[in-house]
Amino acid sequence: MNYAFHLPTKIEFGSGSIKKLGKHVLEYGHSAVLVTGQSALSNGHVELVQQLLELESGRLEGHILVSADPDCTQVANIVAAIKSAKPDVIIALGGGSVIDAAKAAAALHQQPSVNDWVGKTLLESMRSIPLIAIPTTAGTGSEVTKGAIIYDEVRHFKSGIRGEQLYPKAALIDPDLIITMPQRVMQETLFDAFTHLFETYMTRRSTPLAKSLSLSGLTLLADLLKQPELSLSNPAHRDAVMQIALFGGINIGAVGSCLPHRLQQAMPPISSHKVSHGCGLSSVYRAWIEEVTPYVGELKTPILKLFERNSLADIIAFVQAKLDMPTSLSAVGYSEQHIAQMCRAISGDLSNDPIESVTEPLIERIYNNAL
Repeated sequence: MNYAFHLPTKIEFGSGSIKKLGKHVLEYGHSAVLVTGQSALSNGHVELVQQLLELESGRLEGHILVSADPDCTQVANIVAAIKSAKPDVIIALGGGSVIDAAKAAAALHQQPSVNDWVGKTLLESMRSIPLIAIPTTAGTGSEVTKGAIIYDEVRHFKSGIRGEQLYPKAALIDPDLIITMPQRVMQETLFDAFTHLFETYMTRRSTPLAKSLSLSGLTLLADLLKQPELSLSNPAHRDAVMQIALFGGINIGAVGSCLPHRLQQAMPPISSHKVSHGCGLSSVYRAWIEEVTPYVGELKTPILKLFERNSLADIIAFVQAKLDMPTSLSAVGYSEQHIAQMCRAISGDLSNDPIESVTEPLIERIYNNAL
């Protein structure tokens, strides 16, 4: 078997890793623009970043807020701030939405339109501003991937912007930063991380290295979910949660994901409430498992042993129950009337799934069975 592995992001993992921020900024200059979510204002993270920069004679030239599921307008706002401040570095501190938006802006800062690149791969000639990613949730693994999921509000289309330029220069993964993460956010992002490990173990492009990393992360998760209580006040639990997300992110960047991620990205916004990425994935997972299991064969045996279950469907049910995740599309607000729109919105690589032929009738059947 021939395969390659490439990860240009330098990873700093462990308690207190954020204190190395100033050192990494100095590799590229002194000025930075900070991109965060709203919660960074209340939990002291913005002040901490300012202090760490000042210790190394760095300075903050701007601070941009990003909301969940960033759209092209939000990315364009970051681009405008970059053009105004002309920073040496961009610091993305937050969850996957924050990091994705910052990565997209860093890569597209010289482009006239953000919308033009949603669903596309960047040209090799394009240059990105150096970016340092500091995750404060544990799910997407965006701090170590070459993709950014952005919603194009003009075309009503959610997809990835992809390219080597989207890899952050450094990822400072400090488990102490998730102490204040709400329990519900932890459950949803941890399910997302689980799907990354689960899918990258069985994708068509999976490698022995990816499978090994998947099993390492799934072992951590299985042990964690067998505990009487999962608490982020426990340092060992925080470390495990962040490593699960990290391993999943590394694998997503290396071998890609399976069909559920395409199914979730095609889900339209619900006007009455917000459906998180993790909940969207969970809502279609059981229906996908029914279709994919016949194609997996003996590949599933190590995972069944880890979770001490008899089938992949049993594993999904166990993880969903432990994390209190939705088990159907109807549970998150979708109905039969949404299915045609979802089917039309499917994008991305469909050839990486273990299912031999991912067709439109199959996609429609999975959505219907997920109701």
